[in-house]
Amino acid sequence: MAAEYGVTRKTFVKRLKKAGIIIDGKLVYPAEQDLIYRTLGRPPFLSRNM
Repeated sequence: MAAEYGVTRKTFVKRLKKAGIIIDGKLVYPAEQDLIYRTLGRPPFLSRNM
């Protein structure tokens, strides 16, 4: 998901923590993905296609 936002994994994790989202493990499940999109907004390339 970090690549979707154009940042490194480390930066992405920092943004998630700042937003109060903690992901356990390395997999992001659909419910977590939805929460991330609602919190951080959709990545630019997804916004254009939807």
